[in-house]
Amino acid sequence: MINPGESRVTIVIAIPSFLRARATASETSTVGTIKAVATANAMYSNQFQMFAGTLGALGGTAGTTATCAAFQSMDNNTILAVSSGTFKGWTFTYTPTGTAIAPTSGPCSGVSGNPGFVISAVPLNPSNGSRSFCTDESNTVHADSALSAPATEAACETLPTL
Repeated sequence: MINPGESRVTIVIAIPSFLRARATASETSTVGTIKAVATANAMYSNQFQMFAGTLGALGGTAGTTATCAAFQSMDNNTILAVSSGTFKGWTFTYTPTGTAIAPTSGPCSGVSGNPGFVISAVPLNPSNGSRSFCTDESNTVHADSALSAPATEAACETLPTL
């Protein structure tokens, strides 16, 4: 026979462990997302000698020709969700850095890019995570338990790495 007192003790012990595991999984997924953005942006930079001026430039419709405005280096649905600002319980911020590059000829004519970028992610609530994350063109992920959202490479790079 099940003792009701033992059941309550088991639940009291199990719920915090479950919540920590859920937050850890959410953080891991978010780190994967910002690394995917940084990798897609590195591919963009290799092709066009600048980083994307917007997150939308990394997406695009599959099956069409990749361009500076729609490079297709990441799943378009993910890009649209992340560029909307919130995705899976996190606030994402993409900040192009440095003086904008605006080619006047060639394949990127009329499309602005930048020499650098920072992408950061901050949890919307504690159940999603206890740290914020950022990376830049180095693709090194930094974490912050104070939950900041650095907008410059220097601010991001001062935070501890994962």
